Amino acid sequence: MLAAQNGLGQPVPVAVCFMAISRTSDGVLSSRGPEPRVVVSSLHSLWRPVVSAWREAGLVVEEVPDVTPHQWEKAILNATVGPLCLITSRTVAEVWSDPELRQLV
Repeated sequence: MLAAQNGLGQPVPVAVCFMAISRTSDGVLSSRGPEPRVVVSSLHSLWRPVVSAWREAGLVVEEVPDVTPHQWEKAILNATVGPLCLITSRTVAEVWSDPELRQLV
């Protein structure tokens, strides 16, 4: 497992993750809503096996020169989806799966 902090204010932005992951009652992780996506800046060749594994697992991996615009995209999504999750007591995946709530986002 690899965990990466991807929020605004990171000294060296490298990756931004867009995923709505839920856990089923039997403990299986699944994604609902938008297709899971990771946006990465130019990475050292040592990262190639990791990026390949992400792609093989079904993640869309975009490689861009600068991830900063994507950090802002995620911040805006969090600012719009997060409050809907609180108001409706639904997960991010559930909000994305509801056409009316998705329209609000």
